[in-house]
Amino acid sequence: MSREFWRTSNAATRGLPSKLLPLVYEELRKLAAVRLAQEKPGQTLQATALVHDAYLRWWTSRRHSNGIRVAIFLRRQRKRFEESLSRTLEKRDASGTGET
Repeated sequence: MSREFWRTSNAATRGLPSKLLPLVYEELRKLAAVRLAQEKPGQTLQATALVHDAYLRWWTSRRHSNGIRVAIFLRRQRKRFEESLSRTLEKRDASGTGET
């Protein structure tokens, strides 16, 4: 994708997370409250705490999966570089211009 696409996309979505987060947070809190109402009496977990815990778990798994994606990307880039270097050296050797 072009750099212009990303610039336009970033400009269009700037500030979007800060607008969506309160809406998503409130909806998650309501869902957690409904779920906790179905639990046995005496449980002490509150809906807000449940939402915070879910967010932290999501964030941790997201960071972990991003780390895996970066490692895969770097591995692929290294492989492409090695293949490109190999082709360049083979062409040089085939043309007889290589240094001895």
